[in-house]
Order: sequence, then structure tokens, then C-alpha cells
Amino acid sequence: MSLLSLSSLSLTIGQSKILKDINLHLHAGKCLGLVGESGSGKSMTALSIMHLLPHDSTLYGSIELEGVKLTELDEKALCQKRGDRMAMIFQEPMTALNPLKTIGNQIGESLLLHRDINRREAQEKSAQLLERVGLPPKHVSPKRYPHQLSGGQRQRVVIAMAIAMKPALLIADEPTTALDVTTQAQILTLLKDLIVRDNMALLLISHDLAVVADMADHIAIMKEGKIVEQGPVPELFDQLTHPYSQNLFKASTHSPKRSKPPLYFDDPSLSQTTQILHASMISRDYPLPRQFPTFKKRNFRAVNKLDLTIHGGQSVGLVGESGCGKSTLARTLLGLDAPQEGSVTIGQHNPFTATKETLLSLRKDIQIVFQDPNGSFNPRHSVGRSVAEPLHLHRHNISQKERMEKITQVFEQVGLNPSHASRYPHEFSGGQRQRLAIARALITHPKIIIADEPVSALDVSIRAQILDLLTHLREELNIAYLFISHDLSVVREITDEVLVMYQGEIVERGKTRDIFDNPRHPYTQKLIKAAPDLVATIERRKSENQDR
Repeated sequence: MSLLSLSSLSLTIGQSKILKDINLHLHAGKCLGLVGESGSGKSMTALSIMHLLPHDSTLYGSIELEGVKLTELDEKALCQKRGDRMAMIFQEPMTALNPLKTIGNQIGESLLLHRDINRREAQEKSAQLLERVGLPPKHVSPKRYPHQLSGGQRQRVVIAMAIAMKPALLIADEPTTALDVTTQAQILTLLKDLIVRDNMALLLISHDLAVVADMADHIAIMKEGKIVEQGPVPELFDQLTHPYSQNLFKASTHSPKRSKPPLYFDDPSLSQTTQILHASMISRDYPLPRQFPTFKKRNFRAVNKLDLTIHGGQSVGLVGESGCGKSTLARTLLGLDAPQEGSVTIGQHNPFTATKETLLSLRKDIQIVFQDPNGSFNPRHSVGRSVAEPLHLHRHNISQKERMEKITQVFEQVGLNPSHASRYPHEFSGGQRQRLAIARALITHPKIIIADEPVSALDVSIRAQILDLLTHLREELNIAYLFISHDLSVVREITDEVLVMYQGEIVERGKTRDIFDNPRHPYTQKLIKAAPDLVATIERRKSENQDR
């Protein structure tokens, strides 16, 4: 008998049909992977199971958990089930946690609600749960607040909250999307352990096929509120019949086509004249709070004596875990944070010693594309105004006609309709907003673009389109890239050279293929080993099935 059964499940919100005749079954001790692009209905399926739906929604069909029909329970009975027999891990841990409460109190909250225990017992149990998810209290105090933890640590706290009552069903909605590969591997290992030790059923929602292929016993593929295909792993991948499923698989293994050969640091065609960006012995410190007013002031070194050179047309990757110093380095190269030691040269000038006029000219040559395109646009401004904003900063005397011509040009370059420039950010999809972010970076005709996690939040098919676009623009406009990412599969496909950063230092650098095929530094080896690989995972799962 299935622990969780969804039979002919449909959902409407207002007049819109969100879910259409969903049929899914999940057994205890098993993992069901639910995959699909944004808007396909994955999260709404999870919220329907938890009965956390908008007021204007209507649910049809049947949802059974441990033989009990959840669709027939009132709100009081559902509250007893939530957190006790079914729990959910949300995609963004920072918004799932209360910033005003300590992590220990938040974990203990569900224990106090569902068990007849006092606060002291709840605190002791919270400490045990933190220990279980890899956050021992002697290193991570239960008295810490969410903002005092890293992204991976916050996700572990959310998992501790979800498993506090040992629920029969655990729903994980994109639990590793924003995490670096080593932290992602640790979280997935933890979830696997929970399934085995507690005989827990896991519904894993993700757009990353490689992650789901590694975790799931059964996969269901969703499109526009429907299950278009489902089956056991790894057999499903040998018999994908629906065009959407086939396209999803192709996008997950997509490699942008290049018409020009890679440019390496030791290429004889590269010289001082082609050099766009040079950083020499860069060090960047941040002050730490004093433990006592009379104690000596302490600093944290985020970047330590780092060298970097990028030439025109080059694509250089920068990889490493969260907190290793990648974003600090990017801010320094952009001229936003002055280094304590070393120098930065853009073209022939140092942005920290240049005159105001020279600095404005330099900033036309170096632009950035941020990870979250939605957060980098002003929701009150039309996208045309936002894309053209760099023109106001660098060319005060530009005419309205020339401004519109440039907006039209960059919209066409990134594959968007120029007539949509009067629309607002919320009227575009995630992939379109990322294209707009690239258009904004292109409008000043830069020589180099720093791309800070530009595809980590995108679906695999949208990611493939953005990677093709970046490759095309690089070859057409001879733009150089510094590509910052924790997605090693992306870095492998789009960069010529790669630098591996660990605790503020470059521990390994060289040709991308050489680093990935023959990593020498132990940290690089660990990083590459932790990176999910769809094709390799499928082959491993097949081999495991044959050995049984």
C-alpha cells in the first residue's frame, strides 16, 4: 500500500487551471522525483498535499496519506498532520526561517506544538537534531540567529525543523538550488540517510535532472500542470517518449557550440595590447567585531594575494564554495571595494587612483550580470529605462533618438522584442529577465562582463538558451567573461580557463578541460567529485541495478 497517493488531483485558482488530473504514488522508504520547468505545477502539487493554498483555490480529486484522506479533513485536523506526519523543506531557507528567533527555538517550536514536553526538553531535543543534521552545538550554537549562518547551514536548520517529529512524508522543494556543489552533496547525503534510517518517504522537487536521477527511485515529469511521463530510475531515461521529456534531457546535457577556438593564458597571440583586466597581489580584508572594547581590532582576509589577467575574447571561470571570496573579488575588480594590498588595472588605468572622468570611462568597459535578475531591476521602472540606465551614468548628453536606437540594438542582440521595452519586470519570465540583465550590461559596449552566477536560478532549458546567447555574444562582439559559478557543468562548457578558489586563495588554475579531467589539488578533486553529472549518474544507477 502506498504511503502517499494522489488520485485524479486537479487544482484551480480563480478561473485558472493549475493542476490537471495528477496521479502519483509514493511508498515508505522511497524517493519520488518531481521535475519540470518553472510554472509546470511542481510546487503547487506540494502545497496541495500540505493544504497550504490561496483562499481562491479549489482542489478536486483525492490525496491520501497513510490511508487517511487529507481532502476530507478540516483545518484543525490538518494542523495536527502538518509538521507531525508530513513536513516540508522550502526552497529558500532564509525566508522560511524567522529572523527574530534563534534556530534552537524555531526547531523546538514544532516539538512543543505536537508533543507534551517542556521547554527544557525541547531545547535538548533541538540540540540533538542540530547534531543529526551536521551542526553540532559545540560548533553551531542553538542560540544563533539565521543571519549568522551560511546558506548551507540555514538549509540544514530547515531540515532539522522538518524532521523533528520524524514525519512519514518529507517534501523537499528545490532544497539545493542555491547551494554550492559540496554543500549540495552533503544535503543530498543527509536526505538519503533520513530515508534509510527513518523509513521516510521523500518527495523531491527539482529542475535539476542530475540531482533527481541520483536520489529518486521513481521520476514524474510535469508540464503545464500535467504529468507527461513517469517511470522508475534508471529505466525511464532509456524510454523517454514525450517530446518535452526528451528536450528536458537534451537541455540538461547541453553544450554551447563554438565557432572560435579557446584562448589560453599561454596563447602567443595574447599580449599586453589585448589585456583588458589585470589584478596583481590583491588582498581584501573585512573588520571583525571586537570581543571586548579594549581588545585589539581583528580583520578577516577574504581575498589573499590573488593574481588574475584576462584578455579580449577570453572566457575565464572562477569556482569555489560559498564564502571562499568570489563575490568579494568581483566587487574589487569592478572598482567598488578598494583592496588593502595590490592593484587592479582595467585597460591602462587603475580605477582606485583614476580621475572621475577616467573612472566613468573605465566603468563603461566593465559590466556585471547578477545572479537574481528580478532583484537587480527596479519594479517601478520599465525595462527599457532600466536597460538604458548605464547610458545616463556615462553619457549625459545622449539624445533621445540615440538612446532608443541603443535600446533597440541590445534588445535584438539578446533575442527580445524591442517593442516590449515599455513593459515592467514582472511581465517577463525568469529567462527573459536574465536576457534583460545581459542587455543592460551590453548597452555600453563593454570589453569584459563579470557574470556572477547568471544561470543558477534558471530552468535547464532556459539555462541552455542563456549559455548559447553568452557564447554567441562573445564570438560576435569579442567580449571577455569572468564567469563566477558553483555549477561546474556550466563552467566546463563555457570557459577556456578556470581558477579554483578556496579560503581567499587560488589553489589551482589552468585550461578548463585539463583541470576537470585531471585535478591536482585535493580541494579541486573534492569539488569535481561532488558535482552532479546526469550521464554518469544514469550509468552508475544501471550498474547498481545489474549488480543486485
